[in-house]
Amino acid sequence: MQTSVWVLKTILSQYPEDKRKSLETFLSSEEKEALDALPSAELKWEDEPPILDRIHWSWFLPILKAHAQKEQKLFVSSLPKAFQEPIRHELKMREIESSLSEVGKRFLLKTLMTSLVGEEIRLLPIFFLPLSSLMPLLKLDKNEMIRFVDRLSLFDLADAMQRIVETKILKKIYSFLSEEEQGFLKMAMAQKQKTTLAPLKLESWDGSQSKLRLLLHKRGLSRLGIALSTQHPDFTWYVCHSLDVGRGSSLEKSSKIEATPSVRKMALKQAEEILRRGFA
Repeated sequence: MQTSVWVLKTILSQYPEDKRKSLETFLSSEEKEALDALPSAELKWEDEPPILDRIHWSWFLPILKAHAQKEQKLFVSSLPKAFQEPIRHELKMREIESSLSEVGKRFLLKTLMTSLVGEEIRLLPIFFLPLSSLMPLLKLDKNEMIRFVDRLSLFDLADAMQRIVETKILKKIYSFLSEEEQGFLKMAMAQKQKTTLAPLKLESWDGSQSKLRLLLHKRGLSRLGIALSTQHPDFTWYVCHSLDVGRGSSLEKSSKIEATPSVRKMALKQAEEILRRGFA
């Protein structure tokens, strides 16, 4: 689907029917046909937070580290207050430059955003993104996203546990899970999956809870990445950048891995299931 056609559909949907039909008379028959083929744009226009509010502060660290410390202080001073303290801590700054004018700060902030997004910021505002069953992901903060990823990883654990025959190991795994997680795991094990991802190998697991959690979290990111491969690229960008740069980069990489249509469909369905059931 062409992004421009969807954006036009979204804009036209905000006008009264008579005004909309009047505007559509300026379109060619091919453009009108492409417009009619799209689902209704059901969202209502609202003021959106700037792109910066959708980004986790850690994405700016690699950009800042490419500059001398004096320049780093200038750049950090242009960022929102909520970003400054964690970045100052990571870069071991004792102080932040405070003598810049507002014009200077805006220039430096634009420079940072250009480094992150590109010379021309062409990201669609969330309002213009094609409708998706995964839209609720865009309302989650970082901690909620992490919980979502962890719940999604239970599909991998369910598959792995069905291949474990030692009761002792099974009991140990269950002991690491909360009652809520056990409920999700039971649901995942009950689903008959005709298509699975590469099996989760627990042979390298050292038996500790921390290592199991790490293995599962990585698999959850991989599974979500495959689900995101079915979405508009800008949607994926927003989801990835809501996480810290480590997790987000891993998720972005997973979303670009080639997967069969059946695997992508399965991962999408499972992500939808977690959203439907809730996980807070």
